[in-house]
Amino acid sequence: MSKTWIFIGGMVAGIAGVFAAVFAATELEAKGKTTFVSNDKLALPEGNKT
Repeated sequence: MSKTWIFIGGMVAGIAGVFAAVFAATELEAKGKTTFVSNDKLALPEGNKT
C-alpha cells in the first residue's frame, strides 16, 4: 500500500474521531443538564442574609 493512502486514511480516521468525540461530549452534556439541579436552586451560606 502506498504511503499516500496510509496518510489519507489516517487523516480521515482522525477527523472522524474528532467528530465522534464532539458528538459524545454534547450527548453527555445534554444528559447531565437534565439530571442535576440547576444552579439557581442551590443555597449558598453567603446568600442567607434575609
